[in-house]
Amino acid sequence: MIATLGATLETLAVLAAASACASLLVGPILAGVRRLPVAPAIRADLALGAAALPTAAVVLVAIAIALPGGLDLLGVRADHCNEHGGHGHLCLAHPAVATPALVALGALVAAGAALRAGRWAAARFIAARDLAELLRLGRSDPDRADVVRLDASAVLCHAAGAFSPRVLISTRLVAELAPDLLPAALEHERAHVRRRDVLARDVISVLGLLAWPGVPTAAAGAWEEAAEEAADAEAAERFGGHVLARALVAVARMSLGPAPSAHSWSGMPFVGARLTRRVEALLERPPRRRPALALAMVPALGLAIAVLAAVYADPLHHAAETALHVLLGA
Repeated sequence: MIATLGATLETLAVLAAASACASLLVGPILAGVRRLPVAPAIRADLALGAAALPTAAVVLVAIAIALPGGLDLLGVRADHCNEHGGHGHLCLAHPAVATPALVALGALVAAGAALRAGRWAAARFIAARDLAELLRLGRSDPDRADVVRLDASAVLCHAAGAFSPRVLISTRLVAELAPDLLPAALEHERAHVRRRDVLARDVISVLGLLAWPGVPTAAAGAWEEAAEEAADAEAAERFGGHVLARALVAVARMSLGPAPSAHSWSGMPFVGARLTRRVEALLERPPRRRPALALAMVPALGLAIAVLAAVYADPLHHAAETALHVLLGA
């Protein structure tokens, strides 16, 4: 039992190292994505893909470490634990004497992961509860089934809800925003609903649980910039870039006054970072519209990674053991 626990903690340490290596790549990739002269929807998809790199690395290495020993325990085929030449091994089925430094690192990783997961779950619970209460208090728009009106003095116009997204809009915004600008503002948020952007942001936050600190924030920032521009592209296609730009500026001006935060229910912020860049782009040349693809491809990519890890489990397993031997002399 103790040997298995030690092997588990050693494995967690190795997975943390895999996450760290992949996390180092995310920053440069995001910087390159931001500079790509492509449609914003494509940049949003690439940013989501970059956010998934640490998780992909962890899953790949975890399967590669666990599969050989697991197949041995099931009697499918013997692993290579008894064929090592000159260095230790990572195996939950046949644990060797644990390396104290690696066990300590694994324990820290486990504690940190549990803390992050707990904080994430608590935040999601509060957000879901608040959204349910807001939907209960609101009333559906008679002309738009995906729009919910709230009697509020705050400036609200947000897409909310990961699995049953809605646009939440306040009566103040309806009353004060110019009638020719309100449809454009709503269309921008309805574009977020069609793109499933709230769910995509939640997926990025989940992927961030297996990345190193700072990576989730950077990935979410790059993705959100592109997602806002992608929603701009859809709204501008219908109402024109100039009308949408005016709507963005008008809502921004209305939001300058004191108002309670609208982020507690995970809505997409209407007035996000780099508003100036978005307005200039809309006035000069509206961005190109493209569908959001990355979210739909996540399950297929996850399956592909699992298959890749299974096919190359032996060389990947041996590579992880060799790396430990070189770095720690284990």
